[in-house]
Amino acid sequence: MKKKKRVEPKIKRDFLEPLFIHRYQHLLFIALIFILLSIFFFRMGYLGFEPKAGDTLQWRGAAQVQISYNEEHRELALWNSNLFSGMPGYLISYPARYPFIKNIFDFITQNLINWRVFYMFLAGLGMYILMLSLGFKPMQAFISGMAFALSCHFIGLLEIGHDTKYRAIVYIPWIFWGVDQLFKNRDILGMGLTAMFFIMQLRENHVQITYYTVLMLIIYIIFAFFKHWREFRRKEFFYTLLLLFITMIIVGLAVAQPYISVWEYGRYTIRGGESGLTTDYATGWSFHPMEILTFINPDFFGGISPFYWGWMPFTQTFMYMSIIIFALALLAIFHWKHHMVRVLTVVSGVALLFSFGKHFPLLSNFLLTYFPLFNKFRVPAMILVLVQFSMVVLAGYGIKLIFDRMDEGDEKFQKLVRKLLFISGIALLAFILLSAAGFWNILSFQHEADAQRFEPQQIRFLQQQRMAQFERSGAITLGLLTILFLLTFLLIKKKGITPYLYLTLLALLIITDLMLVNRRHFNNLVPTEQIGKEFQMTEADRFLLEDEDLFRIYPIGAEFGQSRWAYYHQTIGGYHGAKLQRYQDILDYSLNAELRYRVPINWNIVNMLGVKYLISPMQLPFENLTYTLYDRERRVTIYENPDFLPRAWFVESAEMITDRHQVFRRLNRPDFDPATMAIIEDDIPGLEAPGEYAVILHEYGLHNLKFQL
Repeated sequence: MKKKKRVEPKIKRDFLEPLFIHRYQHLLFIALIFILLSIFFFRMGYLGFEPKAGDTLQWRGAAQVQISYNEEHRELALWNSNLFSGMPGYLISYPARYPFIKNIFDFITQNLINWRVFYMFLAGLGMYILMLSLGFKPMQAFISGMAFALSCHFIGLLEIGHDTKYRAIVYIPWIFWGVDQLFKNRDILGMGLTAMFFIMQLRENHVQITYYTVLMLIIYIIFAFFKHWREFRRKEFFYTLLLLFITMIIVGLAVAQPYISVWEYGRYTIRGGESGLTTDYATGWSFHPMEILTFINPDFFGGISPFYWGWMPFTQTFMYMSIIIFALALLAIFHWKHHMVRVLTVVSGVALLFSFGKHFPLLSNFLLTYFPLFNKFRVPAMILVLVQFSMVVLAGYGIKLIFDRMDEGDEKFQKLVRKLLFISGIALLAFILLSAAGFWNILSFQHEADAQRFEPQQIRFLQQQRMAQFERSGAITLGLLTILFLLTFLLIKKKGITPYLYLTLLALLIITDLMLVNRRHFNNLVPTEQIGKEFQMTEADRFLLEDEDLFRIYPIGAEFGQSRWAYYHQTIGGYHGAKLQRYQDILDYSLNAELRYRVPINWNIVNMLGVKYLISPMQLPFENLTYTLYDRERRVTIYENPDFLPRAWFVESAEMITDRHQVFRRLNRPDFDPATMAIIEDDIPGLEAPGEYAVILHEYGLHNLKFQL
């Protein structure tokens, strides 16, 4: 009997494959990233709207004197005369100057598209290219690119005006790609890519993000060392390390200015010296371990202020990266042994531990004391940018794992997905039932500072809103998680879901998930022209500018920290995170030390700093002041101080005090007169009072003052 020939079943062609697999596939996905971001943020990208960001306004007020100087002079302004009685301007406004690439960026962002949306595109493009270089298919790389570009934390940074931080973050996937290429190919191209993107990141002047980027790369290099060691490629590793070292030298030379100046200046700031920042200041925005739950439900602790009720003083950004991205990343972490998965898992773990700050004091105190430069930075939660970067890449490996196990027909994996589908479905149902029963009232939904900020009725309203958001977001995220595992189960069982349909639905779910959260940002978009109106001259500004003397102003109370006054005037106040330590000491120990008429003003300091006008939102009862003007628009009163001192003067005597604390005590005493007495901290041989000499300011410039005796 003739044996029948076995007929192999025909493999069904994926009907979506022709849409994505063709010679122009990369152009398609890159264009799609650009088009989607342009649609989502169209008003900001093309219609001249931008967020009314408080931090941006603070920066602009502080930086205006340098911006104006740079417009009129070829050399860049190195000094800021208008903030905190004058301070170096490196970390306020020092624009990057590097040819070609910056010229291209400037042309694009000034003529074609708002820089914020352009940098979103750069973030997505960088992640897309990185994923391709790691061996992922274009559709998978597109998903990761969109997830990174739409990361909720990054979008939040743009709304609040942390612009340099955001732009520095954008370069993380580009730098990682460059270093990975260098280790793979050991060639000039890898060196060039690494150097170029490191330089561009450093030129954004956000050293803390670069510090975290370097920390991630150190972990990458450690893993690379062990991988090369096991594979008996030790010479290759050390040769690559040499190339990387040369690359870093090139980077250092390229950014030596202003970073050498910043390093020199840093020793004299509140972040400088061996001790660095105080522990309380450095760990103020620590990420509590319980807040990891916000990776699952963005509103678990209220999301962003005023609804936020977690452990930080307040927050204006979400740490959410999409429940689907998070779940896929965990799938890769627990079921994949790929080298890169291990690297990024350790990066995520280290970043999480570092972010806990004061909630993990054993580690935090060790890092602040012994870890190089760690005590120069604040906001431990900022390092979570590495978690969000890593999770997006790990999610790609999670998708790859699903397809690999599907191709292998892995029954054990099928059972796992079935269990996860069952668990997520039950969790969704239970969450909805518990919400309906009012179970979540067991949570306080109250921030520890609410009692100081709000009335009891407002607190009750906030609690209701927080619980409603918690229940709504919880149902959405658990629903998305259930859909993810349902689609995955149908895919691996080949029940009507083809690979490209699965990836398409996955992309739609992730983008929808992220945009549901991101839509809460950019509700304060205003025309760009309106931003400029924040600095329109008021009656107070015009009055102060009419005075031709060289003087400083003292905005009292809440006005002291407003850099808006520095836009036109030289103020003894303002805001900056790296002011001079000596000046901070004066603010902390002397400026408000003298209390008269219930108003804390030390006239020794006020006069010594050349304050001619005090600006107050309340009436001041001092007899030595003269009322000059009330500005109805800003609701402030201007008082003239006739006892202010000029920029330089001769004193009659000097008193040497070597103890730092005694210096401030002496400054605070009423019998100390800065007009006639100076305090010195070291002996100056031959020091004596002059005769009848006087000193007159002959010429004033931003960088130079010329005096005439």
